[in-house]
Amino acid sequence: MAFGSKRKLNTHVTLNGTSGQRLRNNGGNMTVFVKYPLAVLISLMLLVVATSVARAEIQLHSNGIAGETVKMSTAYACMRAGGRNQTPDLRVSGLPVGTSHLVIIMDYRTDKYGKTAKGVNWNVFNIEMADDNFRLNAGAKPLGLIGRNSKKIGYRGMCPSDGETRYYRLAVFALKAEASVKVQGFSAKAYTIEEFQKHFHNIILGKGILESYFR
Repeated sequence: MAFGSKRKLNTHVTLNGTSGQRLRNNGGNMTVFVKYPLAVLISLMLLVVATSVARAEIQLHSNGIAGETVKMSTAYACMRAGGRNQTPDLRVSGLPVGTSHLVIIMDYRTDKYGKTAKGVNWNVFNIEMADDNFRLNAGAKPLGLIGRNSKKIGYRGMCPSDGETRYYRLAVFALKAEASVKVQGFSAKAYTIEEFQKHFHNIILGKGILESYFR
């Protein structure tokens, strides 16, 4: 072969099975045809389906949490901030197939674009689901396991310092099984949204978030 001439290299690799895919290296001259085992392809398809379910986005609506550019309803704030310490109204729809329980978490940041929550206002775990939607009236107590906020058990309304703006997020997680959490005792924990997602990612089917601010 003369120096500088081009030659196409064809490589045929066979793994036990009948399904195949043809791969071409566009930057060179090599073509590879690989036959994959059928079981491998099925596993990959199941992985894609599982991933899409885990990323399902739940639809949330609240009259008092109308968006990140709209101030939250004062009724949900602490009494020191002029509120009534009411839990927010909430409607949830579009739950993924297989949802057995819901979790509600509300936390806040002091920096709108910060990645770390500075406090927790509300943790409610393992709300049992009988259908594909959920509704909670303002001031109502969900029928779930009431967890801690940053101070104590239960809901704690928005309570920023004078002149301070805090950025609040309310998340609902759809679960395929109960979350194993402790809400009392020394090991009880108030979960931020990111912490809950990290610890229980294996049972989360979907998530929805509402954002707003209060000062």
